[in-house]
Amino acid sequence: MRRISLWRRWRWAAPAAAALALTIALITPAGAAPAPPTSSVIGGSDAEIRDFPWMVAVSYAPSIGDQYSGMFCGGTLVAPRKVVTAAHCAKGLKPGELKAVLGRGDLADHASGRVLDVSAVWIHPGYYDVWNGNDVAVLTLTEDAGAPVLPVGTSDDDLYRAGTPGTLLGWGLTGDHAPRITHLQRGRVAVSEDHLCDVEYPDFDPETMVCAGSPTTRQCKGDSGGPLVINGRLAGIVSFGREPCTPVKLPGVLVRVAKYADDIRRQIDN
Repeated sequence: MRRISLWRRWRWAAPAAAALALTIALITPAGAAPAPPTSSVIGGSDAEIRDFPWMVAVSYAPSIGDQYSGMFCGGTLVAPRKVVTAAHCAKGLKPGELKAVLGRGDLADHASGRVLDVSAVWIHPGYYDVWNGNDVAVLTLTEDAGAPVLPVGTSDDDLYRAGTPGTLLGWGLTGDHAPRITHLQRGRVAVSEDHLCDVEYPDFDPETMVCAGSPTTRQCKGDSGGPLVINGRLAGIVSFGREPCTPVKLPGVLVRVAKYADDIRRQIDN
């Protein structure tokens, strides 16, 4: 299958050896190697963390004290000790290299929120790269987060009808050449028609992936692993998109969470 180059990993906080994915995979010209990602929700606005208490900054432990709290991906608290993120964010990392930051809307405000240790990393056994899907990981925390959780969407929730509105959240880039930000962003998007993504992304699989965006808002580098929230449920995990992040009207690709609800539930119960 023709491979359009994806932006997949952006090493903001970690050395190259750590192979950290700072955002979603982006597509670039055919035959090119994956390009380093850029970062926040384009077209978004500042979000109050109290409105999204389950939002997690997945951070690189050695960089936890920097102005971005070491954040390189987003995540979602789905149980007191379980965080869902993208597999490409966690692949190749040991639990001790990771931290989960909760309750910190502004990553530069080190006095706010909690920083929790990670005791285990589960990556979907079918994950190889973002183009092949299964871009799902679950982090186990060493202690209860003490925060509300976001329910995981299931096939019974009817989340993926084209046009269904949702909210993207992340600390990623707000433009291709915009400076990196520290404040959590929120953006209103809608589920896209599967056939549109099939045209834009040759590797798009409607069984395991979903596209979302709007004429003014889309995911960008740095948003990887973060949530798409629909009807109060975790419906998507930011996975990849086209590079550059403009034109904004092109949707990004996310994990279709309902497809993996049973896998996530098994990790929650484990």
